[in-house]
Order: sequence, then C-alpha cells, then structure tokens
Amino acid sequence: MNGRKKTTTSTGNPVTANAGNRACIVNNDYGRKRNLTKEQLDIIKSVNGLVGLNYYTEFIEDSEAQGVDALCRQIDYFCEQGYENMVALGSDFDGCRINEALSGVEKLGEVYNELLKRGYREELLQKIFWENADAFFKKLI
Repeated sequence: MNGRKKTTTSTGNPVTANAGNRACIVNNDYGRKRNLTKEQLDIIKSVNGLVGLNYYTEFIEDSEAQGVDALCRQIDYFCEQGYENMVALGSDFDGCRINEALSGVEKLGEVYNELLKRGYREELLQKIFWENADAFFKKLI
C-alpha cells in the first residue's frame, strides 16, 4: 500500500480535501502541480471523503476557461468520472485571487444557472451545492 493510501485509510474516518481540484483539467504548471490526481481522488472516494472545489484563479483557469466556465469544467469532470457524491463547493474567499465572476457567494447563482444550461438536474446540483458537504460533516459528528 502506498503512503498516500495508507495515511488516508488508516484512521477509518472519511477525509476531506478542501480546496482541491482535478490536475489534468487545468493547462498551467501551477494547477497541474497543486491539484489532485485521479489516484488521490479514488482514495478519497474509497473512504467516503469530500473534495471542496477551490476558486483560486491559478487552480482552475487557463486559456480555455475562466471564471464560471472554469469552475463548471471542474464540476463536469467530477461528475463524468463518478465523483458526484464527493464534490462540493469549497471556494476560498479568504484573500486569494479569484475571478470577479466567482468573487463572492452572491455570484454562485451564475454557476448554478450555467450548470442547469449544461443539463444538470436540480437534484444533483443540490448535492454539489450543499448536500454532499452536509452529509460529510454529519458523519463526523
């Protein structure tokens, strides 16, 4: 068993990777180095963990997607790969550089509407926007 998996599974408790995104999506060196690998996501899924998506520009944006589109691209990946029960909005509103389109909780309606346009069901959006995080933290109480 490799070190990451051993560390993650040894407690018997679910883990969270708050402020985590998928590395292969972002076409910049910083995002690829900092964001999560598929192996890490599979480990988090195996222990019923949670990944809170970060909105930091360097973690989600590149020449192909910015702002709402960049965050939705991350959500698309998580759902397409079967991680829809472990993804949540994580933000990072505490001072890092965030695209103006994602700069506050009042902007999340735009994300929600874009995901509806992409064909997401309301039930799934409720999970991503709050139910997944709520269920995760209730497991810890």
